[in-house]
Amino acid sequence: MGFKILHFSDLHLGASFAGVGMPRDVASRYREGLREALRRIVDLAISEKVDLVTSGGDLYEGERFTPQLGEFLKGEFERLGEIPVFLVPGNHDPLVKDSLYNLVEWPPNVQLIRSSRLAPIPLRDGLTIWSFAHRFFSQKEPPLREFKISAEGIHLLLMHGSDTSSLPPGKEVHSPFRPEEIVEGGFALALLGHYHRVHIYPPQNPYLVYPGSPEPLGFDERKAHGIVIVEVSGERRRCEFFSIGRFSFLQERLDLSEERSYLQLQKRLKRWAEEKGGRRRVVRLSLEGQLNPDLDIDLTSLEESLQNRFFFFKLINHTYPAYDLTSLSQEQTVRGAFVRRLLQEGKGEEEIAEALIYGLQAFEGREIRQRR
Repeated sequence: MGFKILHFSDLHLGASFAGVGMPRDVASRYREGLREALRRIVDLAISEKVDLVTSGGDLYEGERFTPQLGEFLKGEFERLGEIPVFLVPGNHDPLVKDSLYNLVEWPPNVQLIRSSRLAPIPLRDGLTIWSFAHRFFSQKEPPLREFKISAEGIHLLLMHGSDTSSLPPGKEVHSPFRPEEIVEGGFALALLGHYHRVHIYPPQNPYLVYPGSPEPLGFDERKAHGIVIVEVSGERRRCEFFSIGRFSFLQERLDLSEERSYLQLQKRLKRWAEEKGGRRRVVRLSLEGQLNPDLDIDLTSLEESLQNRFFFFKLINHTYPAYDLTSLSQEQTVRGAFVRRLLQEGKGEEEIAEALIYGLQAFEGREIRQRR
């Protein structure tokens, strides 16, 4: 008889989303969306009749939790009844003294991983899970180095850590390991957390599983988000990804060089919003290209006119004025002298163009924007 596990990770309940640029009220609604994701995870565990639920760390933000969050987690895990839940503290929610993990009176089905070193938890039919807790917000020690299981049976690894062979750009390393250390250590399968993109390797009979985050948490997280259900039967492992994410992030550029009037610009943006809109979509749009110097963009007004098409909509103005340099060079003014001087410099065309645009914007008292 097989053993069925629902594995999720990196929910980051309580995240601020300050780096995304969300106002407080919008960020609060997104945080509620993360709670909705946990409700769906619990519902799925019940409907799929799993034998175990595992959380691979970063369940919440360790520096931003509230007592209400603890009560919410307790209530959701209680809904699972007799289905066990294993909680692994990660680098964002380490098992420090004042951790939320230590403040909640967890229901009997919840087992909090407390050991700072890999320790076994026997399950049934010769199946054992090995796990450890992060005790610090930064944990650099390689947990699998020279580790080897000598006992018989099927052994699974549950941990929060960095596969150094596939480190995402800019991702900080915590509890680093190499994929081959999983097999060399005697583990049939590693249930992991830390990376926010789903990764199941190899596709057939895998031994490494990152479920990714249940919902996207930034503009660099564009693919599907969800959880993984694992079935272990003897030496066979079957992993199925379930997409449960409801939100999406989109970051794009829009060239407005062809727009000759503010009305045309507004219509172009409206068409773009009609195509890309979504009530659960977080969008950051960069406006780019050369515009008539007399065409001033009112970002606030444009954002407000399109905001109701998205969960959150942010405009960034990277346009720059399209100056008539021939006419300006004929002016008998300081500005004209500036243009004539630079045009006579004879340096690289790109360099001259950049200097002219920056200088002319300064002359007019404009916000100086780089060309894109």
